[in-house]
Amino acid sequence: MHSKKQRQYKSVSSIFSNRGGNHKVSNIEVGDRFRTYDAHQSIWIVDRVTNVASSTHPLVSLKREGQPDLVKTISIGALQDAEEYMQLPA
Repeated sequence: MHSKKQRQYKSVSSIFSNRGGNHKVSNIEVGDRFRTYDAHQSIWIVDRVTNVASSTHPLVSLKREGQPDLVKTISIGALQDAEEYMQLPA
């Protein structure tokens, strides 16, 4: 039984493996800032870029500027959507 649980964990963990970590992907890198076009016009800072085995697009972890306890993870494709996010100059 223990062996079966280990295989399941290994299988699930491989889906979310970090194949590359904090590196530049496309034109997005750790520390980049983005503004949302919602009513709050929040500013989000790229905290991590992760390649996920189950997705063709890397995932981007964002922390809200001024409130780093607010975190969200979205695909890099969503972050590059000009109708949702605007990249701010460095």
